[in-house]
Amino acid sequence: VDVVGTGNVHYHERSRHRLHDVMSATRHRKTLEESHRERLPNDEFFLRDPHEQAERFAVYHPDAARNSVRIARRCAFDLTADLGYQLPSPKLDGDQSTDDRLREICFEAMREKYSPAEQAKAVERLETELRLISKHDLSGFFLIYHEVFELAQEVALEVRGEDSARGRANLPVGRGRGSSVSSIVCYLIGLSHIDPLPNDLFLGRFLNDELYTLPDIDLDFPRDIRERLIVRVYERWGKDHAALVGTFPTYRLRSAVRDVGKALGLPMSELSRLSRLGSPYHSAAELRGEFERYPEFASRIDAPGWRDLIELVPQLSRMPRHTSEHAGGMVIASEPLIDCVPC
Repeated sequence: VDVVGTGNVHYHERSRHRLHDVMSATRHRKTLEESHRERLPNDEFFLRDPHEQAERFAVYHPDAARNSVRIARRCAFDLTADLGYQLPSPKLDGDQSTDDRLREICFEAMREKYSPAEQAKAVERLETELRLISKHDLSGFFLIYHEVFELAQEVALEVRGEDSARGRANLPVGRGRGSSVSSIVCYLIGLSHIDPLPNDLFLGRFLNDELYTLPDIDLDFPRDIRERLIVRVYERWGKDHAALVGTFPTYRLRSAVRDVGKALGLPMSELSRLSRLGSPYHSAAELRGEFERYPEFASRIDAPGWRDLIELVPQLSRMPRHTSEHAGGMVIASEPLIDCVPC
């Protein structure tokens, strides 16, 4: 196996090594003075230009830099290109198509929800929607939602029992909202509790001939079944095909002041006072302005420690602070998610 040269890059400019040290200390819940073992030994872990990087390996491993270029050229990808995501396929019986299965479910529900006198108008609307769904190859998309809704009904029965107040009131286990309530298909397969026909709801915003993105179907589930429903989705599609949506809270003024100030060893009482002076929505880039605005801090602008705080906090503006979970968003895919996104 050939040797490959790397700079072990942790920051893009040499001057950012001080911020990297602070972030290392923060990650280990220590001050800079307490975190010598956890921090990198020097300021050499920055992104060098190609010529400087090649010179580093020229004597001992002349092929090392060239090999890294060879690998880079083989790793061609385009962040703006389609990820290749495929909608998951529902389980079907025999040779039945997704279009046939969706039609079957809708017409079975129609006989329950509409009287014979109402069915002519309902069939006309349903045929219009099924044509659009088939045109855009979305039958599987609707069927997956239908499966999730059926899982929610099973979970609700397990959690609440058959004789619960919600069950006796015949309340739906989930409610659709937004433009999806204008769809008779959503109404028939349980994704909406609103009949679009008597309410004269406009379909075009949800489904139309020139559809450029997937229809937006938002389902809200009661808090008491949500946790177990997420587990059931994992069980149904597999943990490699389903995942919770991640979120990345970013640094604003208050959080940056507290984290950097702790690492610098500044007094916590003073940091708390300073962070409370600004709005929680203020950008971390505005710290110097906050110092200048209040006399008790203006005198510290050039003081040791505080000077470093003013320099480092703006560099954290809008940088990710930690990872978290979306309150209820999930992704379900037909292929392993690790093949199209880093998980």
